[in-house]
Amino acid sequence: MFKKAFVAFLLFLLIATPAIAAIAFDATANGQDSNVSSLTWSHTCTGADLVLIVGVSTRGDDGDAVPDGVTYNGVAMTLIDGQGFATVLFSSLWQLKAPATGANNVVVSWTTNTVRVVGGSMSFTGVDQTNPIDASNKATGNSTAPSVAVTTVADNAWIVDNLGFRTGSSETVTLDAGDSE
Repeated sequence: MFKKAFVAFLLFLLIATPAIAAIAFDATANGQDSNVSSLTWSHTCTGADLVLIVGVSTRGDDGDAVPDGVTYNGVAMTLIDGQGFATVLFSSLWQLKAPATGANNVVVSWTTNTVRVVGGSMSFTGVDQTNPIDASNKATGNSTAPSVAVTTVADNAWIVDNLGFRTGSSETVTLDAGDSE
C-alpha cells in the first residue's frame, strides 16, 4: 500500500448533549462536482435541538481550495475548523445551531473554480444549543493509515469527522471497531 497525501487532517469534533436529552442521528446528504465555484445539495432536518454539521473536502489550484462560506437555507454556517495540505487540498467542518426544518439547500462557495469538491451534511437532534461543539482536533500529512486522537469531555458526546485525501487511485476507508459510517 502506498502513502497518500491526506488533507485528511481528520477533523474531529465532539457534539455535546444537554443534561436532559440524548443526541440522536437525524439525516445525512451529500454532493460532489468538479470545476465549480459553488456546490449545492438538499438536506432535510427534522426534530428539536438540532445541529447541522457540513464537511467539505476540496482540491483546488494555488490556494483556491478554501471555501468562502457555507450556507443552509440561506443562513451562514460557522466554520468549526479546517486544515490544508500544501496549497491545493483543504478539508473543513461547519456548523449551524437550530437550522430550519424541512428540505433546504446546503451551498458551499469559492471565489474561483475548484478542481474537485465533495461535501456532506449530517443533522443531529438533542444537541446542546449553547455549546454544541465540545472539542476538535486535526492532522495532515502522508500516511497509509491517517488518524487523529480526540479526548471527549462531555458525557455521551458524539464524534464527527471529515477526511479528505488525494491519491492516484480509489481508496477504501476502514473504520475502527465501534465506529459507524
